Amino acid sequence: MRTRINFYMSEALRSLSTNKATSIAAVIAMLVALLIVGITAVGFLKARAAGDSIQRDASTVNVFLEETVTDAQINALTASLDRDPNVSNVTFVTKEAALERARKIFKESPDVIKNLPGNPFPASLEATLTNPKSMDAVAKGVRDQAGVAEVKTGGENARRAINVAQWATGVFFAIGIGILVAATVLVANTIRLSIYSRRREIEVMKLVGASNSFVRMPFMIEGLLCGIFASLLAMATVYGLVTFLSGKFSDLLDSNPLDSGGGDVPLALISFGLLVLGITLGMFGSATSMRKYLRT
Repeated sequence: MRTRINFYMSEALRSLSTNKATSIAAVIAMLVALLIVGITAVGFLKARAAGDSIQRDASTVNVFLEETVTDAQINALTASLDRDPNVSNVTFVTKEAALERARKIFKESPDVIKNLPGNPFPASLEATLTNPKSMDAVAKGVRDQAGVAEVKTGGENARRAINVAQWATGVFFAIGIGILVAATVLVANTIRLSIYSRRREIEVMKLVGASNSFVRMPFMIEGLLCGIFASLLAMATVYGLVTFLSGKFSDLLDSNPLDSGGGDVPLALISFGLLVLGITLGMFGSATSMRKYLRT
């Protein structure tokens, strides 16, 4: 068994070395396909993360309290919000907690917080909603109660942003499916051309009595190696693009829109997906492209 595997591997490496032009063409085809899929996956995940972030923000009604608010008024407001069927959870945020949040937000510019006269941030109640569409009704129910200084919601802008994020997620998903199908066809055609240039070699092997599996295996390993190489190049390129764009946007906007909502892009997951997809494309393309020449 080991001898046969060594033979298959040596034949695959010999074929890659002998047929450099067709091997490079196959790798480039897979690289282009994997790059497009990888970039689309990043866009899809970021659109989804942004949508989730906007959804969370829009699903919260912030009730800012007066400086003179009493514990009884806070308890009454909390009980009123808890009774509302549109509210799933109520959290009390102290002035100190609000100041600590501000420190995290302005961690790149600490002087902003240091120069503040005391703690200007009010205590608040954060009501998490079961449905963002109920934000106006919930806000109206507490706006005129005792101890309330101001009530803020995402409003119409948040609703528009949610719709845009959901639309963008759907578009990226549809594009990704279309690109995946196109990539499979592109790679299969490229590998078919590569195998066509070596059809005489396959015919000779068949004439001397080689089985279909014996003929197919070196080409499958060749497709596997091309897929791995194309995947590694695609991983490095996608990682470089995401890192570069994250740095550029962070420098321009003092915040990183590529790091909003869902945290960093899960590059490890995307890289693993590209590796699996590259191997699948290489081996599947080799297997399907050889059917014509293995018919007996």
